[in-house]
Amino acid sequence: ASDVYKRQLYGKTLRLADRPAEAVLLLSNRVDGLSHAASAQRELGAGYLAIERPRLAAAALQRAISLAPSDSEAWLLLGQSLEELRCWRQAVDAHRAVATFDESSESGAAARHRLEQLEARLAGDGDGAPLVEDECQLADEARP
Repeated sequence: ASDVYKRQLYGKTLRLADRPAEAVLLLSNRVDGLSHAASAQRELGAGYLAIERPRLAAAALQRAISLAPSDSEAWLLLGQSLEELRCWRQAVDAHRAVATFDESSESGAAARHRLEQLEARLAGDGDGAPLVEDECQLADEARP
């Protein structure tokens, strides 16, 4: 577990140093060995999101959530990747999970705000064009 933690921490350091491609390479090269570590999968998802690979991000984040269902950071990142894939209903569900897990935190407040925006646009209200659910670009086998 120590190696997994070190790899995940170094991956996060690379991503935060604006080197997300290196973080993805580091984490994805050992994905088999890291598949049991929710934090490593979450960091891999964050890296994929940073290099604009939302489909791969969603898959890694779903693995993280399956291992740690109350990981609000993974849910928040999953919501962001689903938005990029135009999977609006699934993004709403992910943001709702964050709002539930982190009721009093800053990320919970941000998730509630984003949730309100998405729900309003899905209903045809709010700022911006209404959102159309059939635009989802996530492969069926990768849906949450």
